[in-house]
Amino acid sequence: MKPQPLPELGYQPNLVFILTDDQDVEMGGLEPMPKARKLLGEAGTTSAAFYVNTPVCCPSRSEYLSGRYHHNIRQSSYVPSGGDTLCDEAVNQSHPCGCMRMDVEGDGFESKTYANYLQEVGYTTAYYGKFLNPPAMDVYCQDDGKRIPGWDSMFGMCNTAYYNVAWAQNGHLNRTGKSPDEYTTALIGNRSVDFIRDHAAAAHSGT
Repeated sequence: MKPQPLPELGYQPNLVFILTDDQDVEMGGLEPMPKARKLLGEAGTTSAAFYVNTPVCCPSRSEYLSGRYHHNIRQSSYVPSGGDTLCDEAVNQSHPCGCMRMDVEGDGFESKTYANYLQEVGYTTAYYGKFLNPPAMDVYCQDDGKRIPGWDSMFGMCNTAYYNVAWAQNGHLNRTGKSPDEYTTALIGNRSVDFIRDHAAAAHSGT
């Protein structure tokens, strides 16, 4: 059956995508999170049947960023550092197998994420939080002005931790410490809310 085009809306809708982790169906999915279901699901969009092709950390993020299946962006060969063959995620250091053996390093991947296509049709894009596992992020964590293609505003983690994190922020390196207001989850949430509010205010003012 040929897909049918959606009707014209007459405007470009705002899109907010929140990716969370560890909502395993064996642990009840979103059932333990009634506030998230009420504030996000009931006030936004829900899917009765939503399937993740590769429900594993960086491969899953690579797929949703690119719209490509795992086997189409998997590295053709990989020699893990230090003889590591399990490729478990390392805390506060580069992942021994990169983005879990996904071929995401370089312009061939990053210039073709959905952010680039949204920019082409006039959207302002932002990403806050964990983007790709190091070392895929390493090139953007050098404080040399190099930015991740497709994102007007970026605040991406250079290492995985709740405190003492280095962030790739629009071509610069920003480090946060261990004070309560520098808790990673709070930083990501507050910056996301600020971005949404700033752009909503700009839309209402016509700027």
